[in-house]
Amino acid sequence: MVVNVATPDDDRITFRGKRFDRAAGARINTMNLFDELSRGASAASDLSRLCDLVTEGRLDGQITLEDSWHHAGAALDALLRARAGGKIVLHVD
Repeated sequence: MVVNVATPDDDRITFRGKRFDRAAGARINTMNLFDELSRGASAASDLSRLCDLVTEGRLDGQITLEDSWHHAGAALDALLRARAGGKIVLHVD
């Protein structure tokens, strides 16, 4: 399964399609957080499941940059200039 989350309309998503389309049950989903949250009362169980998968080493969040929120300027610059190939995590400290 490929899940696309929060990709701007002008970005292209690539993956190894030849392997994917031959897999039994292959699916592509696009997820918009606001739509997902409006369908259910809470996202707590989903977030808990994602945390479990990360803890088990079965889900890679692909964090590119991790820093203090005091250095948010550099993180925002990387985001705006498309220099972040993964997630940016700012710690509130």
